[in-house]
Amino acid sequence: MVESKVIFDANVLRKWIMQEIEKKYACKRRKVTIISHEELSGHPHGYKIIDPITNAHHLKNAFPNAKILIIIRNQFDYLTSIYSFRVVLKGQESRSFKRFLLEEEKKGIVDHLEYHRLIEDYIKLFGKERVLILPMEYLKISPNVFSDLLSSFVGVPVKLSMKNRPKNVSTKLLYVLSIWRLINYIFNSLLIAILYLTGEDYSKFEPTINKEYYNFIKLRYAYYAFKRKSTKLLNKVFYGTRKVNIESYSNYHILVERFGESNARLENLMSCNLDKLFYPVKK
Repeated sequence: MVESKVIFDANVLRKWIMQEIEKKYACKRRKVTIISHEELSGHPHGYKIIDPITNAHHLKNAFPNAKILIIIRNQFDYLTSIYSFRVVLKGQESRSFKRFLLEEEKKGIVDHLEYHRLIEDYIKLFGKERVLILPMEYLKISPNVFSDLLSSFVGVPVKLSMKNRPKNVSTKLLYVLSIWRLINYIFNSLLIAILYLTGEDYSKFEPTINKEYYNFIKLRYAYYAFKRKSTKLLNKVFYGTRKVNIESYSNYHILVERFGESNARLENLMSCNLDKLFYPVKK
């Protein structure tokens, strides 16, 4: 609904959200309602099928007095992490890291990670005082600072939970990634063969979950569960071996330049020295 460039009705969106709040909280009064979804800021790979600027303008129409919280992450960590996630946890990624970067860069992932583009637009729409930008790295190195800034911004107390919680067991170990890349290639080839032999259209299988593909969807997610469990063992076996390194990418110096310029502009919009958090920043 928010992502549509053709059909958008702010009243319909507000009504739907109120209905969802009623379902979840019934008569309980809530001081703050938080709406969160990763694709509000665009496709994770920067694909043009989702326009984050359109989303921003739709949100302004629907909630003109909203406060906007934007969490950013070091771009190089993001690129490494999303590749590892697709290879190891969810997906059938079989490309090398270099090929992944080269092909995804052409599709928009680097544009997507020049954060100042979207953030400047949100500030124009909502005003600087209603937009908070927080580096994700604060959660690791200074969680109290993160929670204090967030609490002050939203106007409600934020309690930190120090309990251990389940987390994605990914890896950046080259040997583990290489093993899963090969297995992913074999699994994906078998899946295509099965779909072909049963007369199903593989091109419709990936982007759309239809009832006729239910068994194939179950198979794929069972495979993902198998990968999560097996990766724990593989990480132990190959502990201490080489990790994937983005500095080996042929366009690395170009990425440093582009992200450095973007982050320099971003520093002017937030009270944080990003270079101290190891972001590339052009001085």
